[in-house]
Amino acid sequence: MGKYVPEPTPVSDNLGELQRYIDVELRRISDALNVKVDGAYGGIFQSPGVFVISPLTPAPVLFDPFDILTHEKLDGVEGLPASGSLIILTAGSFMVQFATTIVNILPNAEYGFLLALNGVSTGLGGVVNPSNQTDTVTLGFNILITLAKGDVLTMLVNSDSSNDLSVINSEFITNRVSEEFD
Repeated sequence: MGKYVPEPTPVSDNLGELQRYIDVELRRISDALNVKVDGAYGGIFQSPGVFVISPLTPAPVLFDPFDILTHEKLDGVEGLPASGSLIILTAGSFMVQFATTIVNILPNAEYGFLLALNGVSTGLGGVVNPSNQTDTVTLGFNILITLAKGDVLTMLVNSDSSNDLSVINSEFITNRVSEEFD
């Protein structure tokens, strides 16, 4: 949708012509302001309980504790808990949300979480490097990204300290925040 630019004002004393001009311009303004964004969302979650990913090394692996599919609007996003994936069915700009709680953290443990697009890390995500006094940390982030039809989102995790990862309350959600792109 383009920016609203008014048409030239008619140079006429004809009241009917001026009324027609005003009606047309008000309709154009309304169309410019009322952009429809169709709902497109979906997500996957982890059931209650601790899920352990082992072994972890500095090389990223799939983060896949998910086993619950949330309600979704199927014209935009399909969640696949078994593969830890969100498949984009209609192109647009999406807000991707990820959160997890890490439990049973060993001293000096370190974990990295990265969003992957079509199996390749985007470099976007977060790192958990808690103090030696911390045994539970909640990590969450939002990423605004433009996606094409057929794109597959997954989360990757690694541990530079090669510690196993125990998580609870994990969720991976996305929703389209723009109109659909062609």
